[in-house]
Formats: sequence, structure tokens, C-alpha cells
Amino acid sequence: MTDTYKMLALTQAGLEPFLKEELMEIGATQCQEGIREVEFEGTLQTMYRANMYSRLAVRILVPITSFEIEDETSLYEQAKAFNWNQYLSLNDTFNVEAAQVDSPVKSSRFAGFRVKDAIVDRFREQFGKRPFVEERHPEIIIHVMLKERQCTFSLDSSGMPLSWRSYRANRGVAPLNEVFAAGLLKLSGWDPKSETLYDPMTGSGTLLIEAALMAANSAPGLFRNKFGFMNWRNFEPGIWRAIQREAREKVTSFPSTQLWGADIDSRAVQEARENIRNAGFGSNILLKEQDFINSKPVCEPGVMILDLPLAKDIPGDLDEFYRSVGSTMKLHYPGFRAFILSADRRELHQIGLRPSSKTILYNGKLTSQLNGYELYHKGKEETTE
Repeated sequence: MTDTYKMLALTQAGLEPFLKEELMEIGATQCQEGIREVEFEGTLQTMYRANMYSRLAVRILVPITSFEIEDETSLYEQAKAFNWNQYLSLNDTFNVEAAQVDSPVKSSRFAGFRVKDAIVDRFREQFGKRPFVEERHPEIIIHVMLKERQCTFSLDSSGMPLSWRSYRANRGVAPLNEVFAAGLLKLSGWDPKSETLYDPMTGSGTLLIEAALMAANSAPGLFRNKFGFMNWRNFEPGIWRAIQREAREKVTSFPSTQLWGADIDSRAVQEARENIRNAGFGSNILLKEQDFINSKPVCEPGVMILDLPLAKDIPGDLDEFYRSVGSTMKLHYPGFRAFILSADRRELHQIGLRPSSKTILYNGKLTSQLNGYELYHKGKEETTE
């Protein structure tokens, strides 16, 4: 338990500073921000706590070796020479996931295949048998990161991505990733203990559920009963059970915070209600079927976050839709701090209000922009873009 390891928390671009702060709060040391990652150090307990408490990490990796490569052949040779017996047995199922940036091996998929081949060939030569590759639910996940000529092998302590919380039975048409939703809340500066939150285009309800978890101080890892580290040889069940108890004891009664959501689609509202009930917040989050355009507030002023639909999902004129969103905000939502997330960044000037903040974010393969707006009460000066 007292041994210290170097670790790597993967996240989505734009969330690194918040993840670093989060890791420091759970006891991580030597935290260094990278691109879509934060390096840190800690004990086994730190690793378990990161998997339990992190809202912003996608995976927690533990590097086990690093070396330089020239091409795919040297990648294979180095992988075959490595002593995998320390981490993998013939009885384990495993899989390899790879990523690369400016590497001699241009395909991440091919790099993963070559490392799998090397591991299998090494075991077959040593024992005449091989562990089996299991793509869906492997016991051991090996992560390969290629950055130029540098290659790092890591063990994935999370297993399923930490964004998978298990509460979402219905994913909706274009659901927000849970980590991304938690990141939006951090970027907005929303105070979970005292501030109203309104999501007028709620979809499957992910943003509101992540907000409720924050408000109740409920660790996202409590929704899961399986993590990758549970299959490791050095797994300490006693330490893990203590962290689970600690996390349960930290859950608080729900504060006076108001959480409201709405959606024009009645089916989306029904699905969001089911997801919210699955998460245990059926009595804490209020939903309404309502079109945001020309709507009136359903709650007192606070923070409002709008995840606008993609252009292909908006009927009618795209410019007019964005202008209508802006005019609705200006006329009917004074006193709110509003945030608009859009993958159609060139349309944001149609909102007609000058943003107080602009942040570029990467939601999966989509490049999006999050604009913040201070919505003044009537009589105060409004400025436009």
C-alpha cells in the first residue's frame, strides 16, 4: 500500500485543469497537465480513490514500461521481449488498446494488433499455450501509447471507461458523455450547494444527473461494481472496501438546490425521467415538456446550460434557430448565467449577444465551442457580437 506509482489520468481536451484539481483533492501528488491527460503519483489507495471519485477522468492508467521504437517491427520485438508474466497469466483474458500521435506506426489499430501478436507469441513459446484475447469484457486491458518514437505500455485500472456510470438505461439521440457533462458543470462555475441549474434541452438527462451527483456529494464510482484493478495480482480488497464505505458515508442529504430540465420531445422527457430514477434522483430533478424558443423560465434565475442540437437535427433555417435562441434568452431569462454548447461554431454569432467567455472543447470526434453569457435585467445595457 505504501509503494508509490506513476499514473496517468486520461480526460477530454479542455478539462485538464479541473482534473488536476480533482486528483490533488483525492491525495495525488506530482500532478502535471498534458494534452487530454494528467500525470500524477500515488499509492494503490490513490489509484482506487481516483477510480471511485473522479468525475472528469475517462481512464486511470499505470505505466509499466517505456521505450523507443523505429517501426512496427521494433514495436513487435520490444513487446515480445517484455516480461508479461508479471501482469498476465495463461488463465487471464486480455485486450490491447492503442493510441498514437505522430508515430512511425501510423495506425493505432495495427499497433494494437502487433502488440497482441507479440504477447501471444511470447506465451506460446514459453508455455506452449496462450492467454485468450477478449474484446468485450477482458480481465486485463493493456494500453499502448505511441508519441512519436516513444512507446509506453500501461495497465488500465478502470476497465470500462469511467464515463460509464450505469445509471443511463436510455441514451437518447445524441447523448452527452458523462465526463463531458461533468466538465461543462465545472466550466460553468455552477455552485452545487446553492445555485439553480436549468437544462432546457435536456435530452437523456445526463447533465442534470451529473449535477445531482455533485450536489449530493455522491461519488460516480458507487454506481459500478467492477473495475479493471480488481483482476490484478496486487488487488487489495480490504483497502477497496474501506474506500467504498468512505464514499457512501460522504453522501449528503440533497441541498436546497433546484435542478430543472425541459425538452421539446416528449419521448426524451420520458427517457430522461427513467434515467433520473435509475440514478436515485427522481424527487430532486424536475422535468417539463417545453420548447425553449419563446419559453418562460420554469425556475428562479441561476445557471442555464444549453447543448444545442447538431445542424442536421434542426428543422428549418439554421440561422433563424440560433437567432430565436438568442432572443429568447435576452427577453425571457434575465438574471441567468447562460452557457451555449454548439458544434456549429460559425452559427454562434447569430445568438446576437456578446459572450463573456469562449472555450473550445472536444466531445468525442466533435469540435465544439462553449460560450458564456451574462443575461442582464431589462434596463441594463446589452452588447452584441
